[in-house]
Amino acid sequence: MKPIHEVTACVVDHGLFTHIALAMAEQCERVFYCGPNEKVMRRFEDDVVGDGFDNIIRIESPFQVEHLADVFVFPDTGFRYEQLKLLKDGRAVWGHHGADVLEVNKGRFLDVLKELDMEVPPHTIIHGFDNLMSHLRGKEDKWVKVSKWRGDWETFHWRNQALDGDYLRGHPYNRCPARSLFTFYVFDKIDTPIEDGVDTWCIDGKWPKNVLHAMERKDKSLIGAIQPLSEIHESVRVVNEVFGPYLGEKFGYRGAFSTEVRPPYFIDPTCRFGSPPSQLQSVLIKNLPDVIYRGAHGELVEPIHDDVFGGQVFITADREKDEYLTLDLDQELRPFVKSAFCFEVDGIARIAPNPLENWAGWLVATGKSVRQIVDLLKERKEMLPPGFDCDISSMADLLRSLEDAEKKGIEISEQPVPEPEIVL
Repeated sequence: MKPIHEVTACVVDHGLFTHIALAMAEQCERVFYCGPNEKVMRRFEDDVVGDGFDNIIRIESPFQVEHLADVFVFPDTGFRYEQLKLLKDGRAVWGHHGADVLEVNKGRFLDVLKELDMEVPPHTIIHGFDNLMSHLRGKEDKWVKVSKWRGDWETFHWRNQALDGDYLRGHPYNRCPARSLFTFYVFDKIDTPIEDGVDTWCIDGKWPKNVLHAMERKDKSLIGAIQPLSEIHESVRVVNEVFGPYLGEKFGYRGAFSTEVRPPYFIDPTCRFGSPPSQLQSVLIKNLPDVIYRGAHGELVEPIHDDVFGGQVFITADREKDEYLTLDLDQELRPFVKSAFCFEVDGIARIAPNPLENWAGWLVATGKSVRQIVDLLKERKEMLPPGFDCDISSMADLLRSLEDAEKKGIEISEQPVPEPEIVL
């Protein structure tokens, strides 16, 4: 295989993972970037993402460069048939290889848990929106999920009829003529404060010895550390031990993979780079481009890192969904701000209109301790330009979760967890 500085890569993305293309471009000879653009009513904002960067070439289709690229990188779900066609043509593909069905089809995932004799979270399957409203009436503390249509329905916490009944009655699904066709998965509350997980990559069913072990405050912040997989608590590690061979045998999986575990249940597979923590991984793991290139060719590569700990916190902006953002950052700060749907004009980062509304990216830090990354994130928050902000206080909740996990024997490091007050 080639040394990484001679590699030509093609990144195929929906727009969320431009930071992966930029990470590849830091070490590869050449990087092509393309996203979904075959629309009936095509718009400029669909084509501008990934454009304007000195070290990335925007293209229309991966097949445009099929004979030029040494590796095709699919950091997200989707593009299943493009991946399978490239694999059939003998190309090296980093991606889910069709396994994203486990993430986007909740029923298929639950069936696989049963097939592998893993614990299945208690749930009820409901067909039709009217039946869902009838089922939830009189019940409390349920979590409602759907397959595939995350743009319509993110995981919804049903507290009770008084608090959430009006929300459901006003939901667009209630006015949809096809509302009887929707399938819902209603999960019982899992009585644990811990949501744990491993963020790594799977190559033909095998995992690297060292992985990122992180805990997340949903859509707010994340703290993690590079840790030997063998030292991670059995309730979390068992998911990788059982699921790895299945991914290898069934799909020939070669790509990023993350787990979400609420012991004893494996609640969600992420058959792609996670968001978070891929923004952190792109800074923390110094050889990530080589991991991807060699992994796509079937070689399992260990992560190389200078720091053990890392964290990231969500950046918000006061803007409308259809508004372009200008993210004029100090040169010192730029490597630590990771935005999706981005492009450059005159060397200044811009963010195209996208479905994430006030989302502006993630602020990242790495260090030798949790305290150091918290201090760095606080410093870097003050460097953000006017109109941008991030809620550092959410990391106090994460530190409490780390404390709760330690009491159950789940640790991301042997270092003691600092007091949550360091955040405030």
